[in-house]
Amino acid sequence: MKSLKIDKIEKIFFFISIHFILGILVFNYYTNYFRYYHTSYFSDRSQYSLYLPLDQESFIKLQLIADKNYPDLEVLINGEIFQTFRKDEVLLVPVKKGDVVQINGTMYKDKIKLEVVDKSLKLKGEDLARQVIVNQNIEFLCLIRF
Repeated sequence: MKSLKIDKIEKIFFFISIHFILGILVFNYYTNYFRYYHTSYFSDRSQYSLYLPLDQESFIKLQLIADKNYPDLEVLINGEIFQTFRKDEVLLVPVKKGDVVQINGTMYKDKIKLEVVDKSLKLKGEDLARQVIVNQNIEFLCLIRF
């Protein structure tokens, strides 16, 4: 008799535990899927701080204007390495509203010229239609605005 009661209690606890774990997994899935990113950009004395949903995505196309290949030249998005130029002269960079795009050329002594040759229609800003010269530094390219 006692063992039957213990078996029933064990089954109930097991059932509750499994459902609790599944509930946590579902909760984590939905909270991470609709997560917002926090990006900051400081300009003069003002700070732009934006909470961004994941679905606001556009692109910019960067072209390397040089006779030489720079395979280690890095494109940074919000300070993190997105991609290197490798053998490519043109990169398609997916961006979101509020992203800060930079070019890392600290590994080269040459002056390297880059240009934004194309962008999504919903992107705004004069700094998206300009050239940047990287000279052993990390150069700011643009702040993405819609």
